[in-house]
Amino acid sequence: MTNTLHWLVLVLAVGVSQSKDTTPVVEEEPAIVSPPPQSFDFVTKLEDGTFEHLTQASTGGTTGSWLIYFHYSQDDTSFTGRFPSEQEFLDQQLVMGSLDVDHNPQTMARFRKTTMQKFPRLVYLHRQTMYQFQLTDWREIMALVDRPPAYMAEAIPSPPGLLDTISEHWDTFHEHPNSWLMLGMMVSFAFLSCLARLVAYVGEEDEEVDEDSKKHS
Repeated sequence: MTNTLHWLVLVLAVGVSQSKDTTPVVEEEPAIVSPPPQSFDFVTKLEDGTFEHLTQASTGGTTGSWLIYFHYSQDDTSFTGRFPSEQEFLDQQLVMGSLDVDHNPQTMARFRKTTMQKFPRLVYLHRQTMYQFQLTDWREIMALVDRPPAYMAEAIPSPPGLLDTISEHWDTFHEHPNSWLMLGMMVSFAFLSCLARLVAYVGEEDEEVDEDSKKHS
């Protein structure tokens, strides 16, 4: 009886060890890393002078919905997941664009007056409504684009007017003390140039008067 139990224990132990050894090991697939949107040729590069004309953001024109990536010049953001192809954007009637905020201060200032002020970020313009998010997973991004949550809806800021432009330049002078020096030099140069032209003009007038007086004498 003792020998029988001993053999049973050995058989069970061998069976357990074999079941452990034959369990397949599932390896996780490495995440796909995509470069930022501005790296792709079919992505529209927007600028201050073309932003409103192309997107018709404030008028809700016929150019369709836009997904715009606002970024800095030195942008090392890594996106996960596969970047949608040009055809996939076309199928969704969606235009993908990018804007460098370092070289387009007017548009940057325009979209800073919103609930989300940090860059880089994605801005989705759809039916005269704006949705903003800081996501880097394309599956999550396209899911939000497909069904944007109502609580994320915002009014699209209007293009900057004259007062906004003056205020922006005024803030720039306050932030950069050297700007005041440059402004002073420019004003001084303009003043001296005008003064030199005035002196030259007065001198020419005096010469003409002297010539006329000589002729009459």
